[in-house]
Amino acid sequence: MSSGGFLAVELPRDLRRAGTESRTRADLAMERFADGDAGACADLYELLVPRLHAIGLQWTRSESASRDLVQETFLHLIEARGSYRRGARVLPWACAIARNLLTDGHRRAAFEAWAGEDARREGDGEGGAASDDRPADE
Repeated sequence: MSSGGFLAVELPRDLRRAGTESRTRADLAMERFADGDAGACADLYELLVPRLHAIGLQWTRSESASRDLVQETFLHLIEARGSYRRGARVLPWACAIARNLLTDGHRRAAFEAWAGEDARREGDGEGGAASDDRPADE
């Protein structure tokens, strides 16, 4: 865990060496997709999903959570294809999207747990400026 109680998710070591390997089929498919070739999306999916799923399993330790993370990651990747930098490696970019989604999900869950606890305290009369400060209706 990182400071603040949020999950720290690191990229696998081989993905942190951006630019050291030659262009992959996935990189080339992403370039075609970003250039408007809709058929390249299927190629990109076929090439990225197995790796993203394996990484998602490492991070979530749940088959269903990993599948959900991969689907949401791919949807974000499709939406952001216009911001893809030609020449960049697509897998680290996709992993960064997945990591951000996972972190956002943990933050959202922590906030919802906090908000729910705060609401329960107010319902029990323990939550600060409660109904005791208001005049009773007669």
